[in-house]
Amino acid sequence: MLLLLATFATPLTYAAGLAPPGGFWSESVAEHHAGAPLLHDGRYKIRYHAFFYANANSFVASLVIIMLLMSRTLSDRLTRYHALFVCVMVELLGLMAAYAAGSCRRPTTTVYVVSLVGAVLLYIVLVPVFTLEAFRGRRISRITTERRTTPVHDGQEEKLEQSRSLVLLMATLAATVTYQAGLSPPGGVWPEGHPDHTAGNPVLQDMHPTRYKVFYHCNTAAFVASVVVIIIVQSKELSAAGRFALNTVMILDLFGLMGAYVAGSCRDNTTTIYVSALAVTIFVYIIAKVVAFAVGGRESEPTRWAQRMWGKVVQALLRLSRRQGGEATHSPASESERKRIEEKALERRRKFLLQLAILAATVTYQTGLNPPGGFWPETESNGERSLTAGDPVLLDHYGSRYEVFFYCNATGFMASLAVILILVNQKLYKKSIQSNALHMCIIVGLLGLMGAYAAGSCRLLRTSIYVFALVAAVVAFLVLQILFWVYADCPHLSQRICLKGLLEQLSPSSAPMGAGDEGEGDWRQQERYQLRKSLMLLGILAASVTYQAGLAPPGGTWGDDDTASSPSPSPSLSPPPSAAYLSHAGNPILLDTNPQRYQAFFYCNATSFVASVVVIMLALQYTLKERFAPPWAMHSLQTVMVLDLLGLLGAYAAGSCRDWETSAYVIALVAAVVAFITIYILLSFDEVRGTAEELAVWKYFSGKKEKVLNCLGASNDDDDDDQSAATVTVTRV
Repeated sequence: MLLLLATFATPLTYAAGLAPPGGFWSESVAEHHAGAPLLHDGRYKIRYHAFFYANANSFVASLVIIMLLMSRTLSDRLTRYHALFVCVMVELLGLMAAYAAGSCRRPTTTVYVVSLVGAVLLYIVLVPVFTLEAFRGRRISRITTERRTTPVHDGQEEKLEQSRSLVLLMATLAATVTYQAGLSPPGGVWPEGHPDHTAGNPVLQDMHPTRYKVFYHCNTAAFVASVVVIIIVQSKELSAAGRFALNTVMILDLFGLMGAYVAGSCRDNTTTIYVSALAVTIFVYIIAKVVAFAVGGRESEPTRWAQRMWGKVVQALLRLSRRQGGEATHSPASESERKRIEEKALERRRKFLLQLAILAATVTYQTGLNPPGGFWPETESNGERSLTAGDPVLLDHYGSRYEVFFYCNATGFMASLAVILILVNQKLYKKSIQSNALHMCIIVGLLGLMGAYAAGSCRLLRTSIYVFALVAAVVAFLVLQILFWVYADCPHLSQRICLKGLLEQLSPSSAPMGAGDEGEGDWRQQERYQLRKSLMLLGILAASVTYQAGLAPPGGTWGDDDTASSPSPSPSLSPPPSAAYLSHAGNPILLDTNPQRYQAFFYCNATSFVASVVVIMLALQYTLKERFAPPWAMHSLQTVMVLDLLGLLGAYAAGSCRDWETSAYVIALVAAVVAFITIYILLSFDEVRGTAEELAVWKYFSGKKEKVLNCLGASNDDDDDDQSAATVTVTRV
């Protein structure tokens, strides 16, 4: 968990250090140098220094944590002496101090953030003092009890550890997005050259002060709550009061995200009402779930009698079908074993769904506060239209596209938060996973992501048709999957010759299974579960980065009708764009300066995004439905993931460089990666490896390898065995 925390904090502080709050001076005037931070040379010099040193300390502390955890010996010894805990505290306190210095400009907001940070510090100091005596009093009785009893709570400890890891993931990502949103608020900051506004101040603070205050306080509360959750989770001894505080702070964190999204993503009353209604609907839905669960154990006596009788009828029908079909040849598992398997399956599905919902909430939160196309840098009114500083550019030139993007993105964000609110509750997640409401939230969230991507990533009809065609294909695939799952057991449909083979593959295997086959089947099922887990994580990460890259393309977007929001490219790179296209701000600059490169990036990125969504749906299908994934399904997952990664490589090669020299370098790297993967897969086959070992090149490098190993004091045979085992493991994955 410490490695997870440090891994997310390192790029966060690194990016904040390279792009500090307030932006940079664009020109060298008077005492200011182009490229220097605005806050450093302005009236906020002390504030900038506080942000810089706090952010640098947090960055270095995260690197120290990573380096210490890389060595097992060092991490074990330093954990004993609480050195890692000190590094974690330095990292978290540095983040809070940098947030307090860089996210606000006025004394009132500064006092608010400093008071929250002080409350966290007070909590850190007081909790050990109050819990130390209680821990000492329980220590002797706990040791004697553990000696006299067997470890019957191993399952509870494992479940608690898994819950702590998931909560830490949620809190880390929430702290990441709120930290970035606080330093780069929605609406942008004022550039230099405005006599009525201070350069580097948030635009929203002057144009919509009420909205900015609501956004700022909610975002800050969510950030501090995330840090508190991280601190609580680091404690191994979680008392009942600690767990209650953890649940309370987590709910505060999620509702703080909701409030910040409502205030920061909207500018008019219609969108505000829509997003607020979504938030209220989710709150009512959660309350209804809690009430339904609380009343669930208070049925009347006739209702309980009917449930018992119905259970007996179902068990009798199952026993009759087993006798007639002769499917089971092994003794059924005990009741405790069956419950253990069900609990493990529920925990797996919970982990899958929570990871997906957390990352979906993070990307939709960021894109909702910083929509595609950017914001207007200043207010203009020329009679035909009125432009307000801080408003989305896309809203004025592509109103319909922006509305589709906004509503789809908001729906995906709220659906993701609904899933998180249910799954983090230990009492609700079991019932919610078994209900169709949670599955519907997942489907709505994924469809909202695809709709927002289709509306916000393209401006032309041709690219829109391509993306909408991909989205339609995914929706058709989803509908077909649902129909096949629903009607897989229908007699008149399963007898059709054209669908019989497909339904047999989709249905679980009913072949007899002996004792040896059962063990082998469990091993294969566990192996495929690990494969689905890895592919699921890769799909989620790929979907998040491609979603953000599609909405914020490389090169930036045009800021107004004649200038660009980013540095203007050279006009000699391509012919001037048409007047009909250039007249709309918010369009990608790269599409005008280098249309072939932009189109290559766009199509590769869109293909990778849709492929990631398909991987997520396929992985969830066999996890939520408790089906044994057949081999062809695993091959299809791997094929789609390869297409996904190749799309990522193509999009990076097209969007990260502008000249032929850098393009050739990136393409050569991509070709080297593809060649390495191909050679590694071929060498996993015994025939190919035997042929390769006879080559002179192989013998030459084998001799060099043996000399190096001898110098290091290692055995070549042991290395070959390890290499062979690693090859088999990687090949299976």
